[in-house]
Amino acid sequence: MSSELSGPRGRAWVTWSSLGLGATGLSQFVLLAAFARILSPVDFGVVTAALVVIGIGRVLHSSIGPALVQRDELRREHVGAANLLACGSAVAMATAVCVAAPLAADFFRHELVAELLRAMSALYVVQALGVAPEALLQRDMRLRELAIAEVLGVVIGGLPFGIGMALLGLGVQAMAGAIIAQAAVKSAALVWMCSTRPAFATTRAAVREVTRFSFGVFVAGLCNYAASQGDNLVVGRAMPAAALGVYGRAVQLMSMPAMFLGEVTDRVAFPLLSRVQHDRAQLRLAYGRGVSLVACVMAPAAAASVALAPEIVRVVLGPGWDEVAPTFAVLSCGLVFRTGYKLSDMLARATGTVYARAWRQAIFAALLLLGAWIGSGGGTVGVACGVIVALAINYGLMAWLSLITTGMRWPEFFALHLRGLALATLLGSVCWGVGKAMRAAGAPAVVVLLASLLVAFAVFLACARWAPRRVLGDDGIWLWRNVVTAR
Repeated sequence: MSSELSGPRGRAWVTWSSLGLGATGLSQFVLLAAFARILSPVDFGVVTAALVVIGIGRVLHSSIGPALVQRDELRREHVGAANLLACGSAVAMATAVCVAAPLAADFFRHELVAELLRAMSALYVVQALGVAPEALLQRDMRLRELAIAEVLGVVIGGLPFGIGMALLGLGVQAMAGAIIAQAAVKSAALVWMCSTRPAFATTRAAVREVTRFSFGVFVAGLCNYAASQGDNLVVGRAMPAAALGVYGRAVQLMSMPAMFLGEVTDRVAFPLLSRVQHDRAQLRLAYGRGVSLVACVMAPAAAASVALAPEIVRVVLGPGWDEVAPTFAVLSCGLVFRTGYKLSDMLARATGTVYARAWRQAIFAALLLLGAWIGSGGGTVGVACGVIVALAINYGLMAWLSLITTGMRWPEFFALHLRGLALATLLGSVCWGVGKAMRAAGAPAVVVLLASLLVAFAVFLACARWAPRRVLGDDGIWLWRNVVTAR
């Protein structure tokens, strides 16, 4: 696997994945910034509530594609089975959502939730035909085509539809329209670029084989989804819609860097790990490098987010959202946990240990719901504190599974985090110091944010040039030489 990532080909894989997912992340960032200046916290709360329900069906879709990527031997019948399961489940989930929409509106205590759910149920159908083509492109490492599909979805679908509908005064429907349009264009592009056209011819054996693996991924994904959305359920039920809007924006801001790094890594590494799933030494090397790099990137990002939380919220969301900052700061403390457990999740799918993953995710879901419920007495900040505790425990549970799979020992695992913690302490202190000085001078939020980040980056570059091995470590140097700057 290391040899495949080295050189121009590995660099191209990472570049194209970063481009595609970066385009998606950028569109979400632009839409978030635009909508935050148009919609109220109540509107955001309604959309968040609808997305909590819609996301259940999306978990089902996301469990089907990995069955095609992970298989040692893939036949046409398996592709037909995946198409059949994706489209059948799409129709079933769309129907179920339309029927259950009034119940969801009652749960979240806002009648507009039902209307929005009925409109967004179309998302299942437009995504269904893209499930198998996306998996096949990822399996064949055709990441350029995946990136193009992502970019087309953003440029032709999400941005123009979302901003256009918002300018027409359609409010929450504009956010729903942006999501559906982006998914529809992306699915059409995937079908067009995949050499295998949609087909449903299959056999019972192929359906059983795809279902057996997909069901394990689905159970774990459902538990993980319950955990990732359990805090929204608690906030949406126990607090007003405006509080859910505030909490949802804090989660969205915090999760953007974790989502980007996690998805880029998953898109490149998951098919490669699946190819070497029986080579324990390769799995151990890849997992160790992943843990080290996540710690070195996400720990400093967490420290900077905590130090500059008020400025980040003011610049991205605009005035009127200052109450998001304390919740965002608390949630940012869990960036390493939130991103790091995705490595273990990917390793479990690549090696087929999906049921061992599933019961750990069930524990995670229960802990997060409990933590959010206990913390709800302290408002959204209290909920965030409960979530951090659950994330830390889940990180340990999933790391335990990865250590069993790779043969790595706990002391080695903990040692992989030390460089990231040192960088976080250094760069976080720089951001805090510069930010405090510039606030005292009365600088605008955008100036405080940019200046603090630029100074911190300059300090990092100086340290890396002075002592590259101590700052970057062997894994960072390997990444820079073999992936980032490979020729």
